Amino acid sequence: MSKATNSSADAPAGKALQSAAVAPAGESSAGSITHYSVGRLIWRRFRRHKAGVACGLFLIGLAMCVLTAEFIGPHSIHTRQFKYVHLPPQGIHFRGEDGVHLRPFVYGIKSH
Repeated sequence: MSKATNSSADAPAGKALQSAAVAPAGESSAGSITHYSVGRLIWRRFRRHKAGVACGLFLIGLAMCVLTAEFIGPHSIHTRQFKYVHLPPQGIHFRGEDGVHLRPFVYGIKSH
């Protein structure tokens, strides 16, 4: 007959019986078995995945851009350019007549 429960006569209070079928999560230097939470196990496995970490950093950067959009935007949220509503999209350039630029730019609007 196998024991399924932990009685106070069999083990000291606060100690759970360990099944032989369950492998320990890790051992400390003293030989006692340490148990990790599910969240900690997921985080340890996620840190080893380089593409996942890179995408996570990208998402954090994107979230920071969203949170600071009013600060980094060139216009306020109340500015409207009604005069230019029906203009086609402009091409973005890195190379102009005066050489190569580090920042993208567009040429000015020409009226006909």
